[in-house]
Parts: sequence; C-alpha cells; structure tokens
Amino acid sequence: MLRRPSRRAQVPAVALALIFLLPQPALAHAMLESSAPTGGATVEGSPSSVVVTFTEPITNQSTLELRDAGGTVVGTGGVDPSDATRLRLATPDLQPGAYEARVVWFSTDGHGPDRATFAFTVAPAPAPTPSPTPSPTVDATATPSAAPTESGEPSPTLAPSPSPDPGPGDDAAATDVVIPIVAAVILLGALGGYLLRRRSAGA
Repeated sequence: MLRRPSRRAQVPAVALALIFLLPQPALAHAMLESSAPTGGATVEGSPSSVVVTFTEPITNQSTLELRDAGGTVVGTGGVDPSDATRLRLATPDLQPGAYEARVVWFSTDGHGPDRATFAFTVAPAPAPTPSPTPSPTVDATATPSAAPTESGEPSPTLAPSPSPDPGPGDDAAATDVVIPIVAAVILLGALGGYLLRRRSAGA
C-alpha cells in the first residue's frame, strides 16, 4: 500500500519551485555603450576631452588611455566623478594625426577587466575667417571751414592827432618873452641915436 506524502513534506518542495520560477534580478555587468569622439570619426581641431559611456556603473579601477600614431601615451583618464557610468579623459592640445583610445573597465558585479579600443583622427582646425575691415565714412554734416582770404582794400592808416589849441596860459608865456625883446630893441635904437649925435657935434 502506497503512502501519500504528508503536507509538511510538500511545503519545502513548493517553495523551492517558486524560487526558480520567479524572475531573477539581472546581473549589473557594464557594457560599453558609446564614445565621443566615435570610433573612426575625424574631428577638426583638438577635442577638449574623450568620453566613454557604459550601460552600468563601473568601478574606480577602470581606466582610459589615449595614444598617438607612434604608440606614445598622450593622456590618461578615469571614472567621471559626476557619473559612474562614464570614463573621461581631458586631452592636451592634440596635433593633427591618428589616435587610439584604450579602455579597461571593471563592472560593479565583480566582472572584469573588460577591454576595448577605438580610433579617431584629428584634422587641422579651420582657419578663422577674418572680419571685414569697416571702410571710413565721410560725415555729410561737417562743412569745411573757409580759409582766410586777403582783402583787396588797403589797410586803414592812422590819422595824425590834432595838436591841442594853446590855452590862456600859453598866450601869457608868449607875451612875457616878446616884451623884453621889444624893450631891448628900443634901448639899442636910442643908444645908436645918441652916438650919432655926438659924432655929428664933434665934426
């Protein structure tokens, strides 16, 4: 006679089956999602940075390395402090040429390291367009000042100022001079007449 399993024995088996049937949480394995510059791109002038983005956060062990065409390392970067799903590398002034980015990352679920590479080309930066030089404009409102011209009229001459009329004081001074002269003439005339009479009387 077969025995049917008790209910107590059925409970663990049902619970175990439910565990396997329920959806399991996805493992946080980070995959490389995009890059800037993109692989195979040609950029005009040196880019300011190289950024690699992942589908999940990565650990601080992850690195980003940039090499030139000769294999020389020209820059290194790490996890972006503001976003754990990105690696960022601040580039120096890159000369025109081919460059290769080498990516090594570790996922937060313990997987890694994973590796990837991509290349891009830096082309010479376009020459800046010179700004047009403004042409000088003539102010139509400004009128030239007239140059001084020589006048045909003769320049005025200074007229002599009239001498002042003699006043009463000048007449008195002239009279004082004439009277002594007249008196002297009369005296000389009288003396001469006296001498002539004496000469006549002696003859």
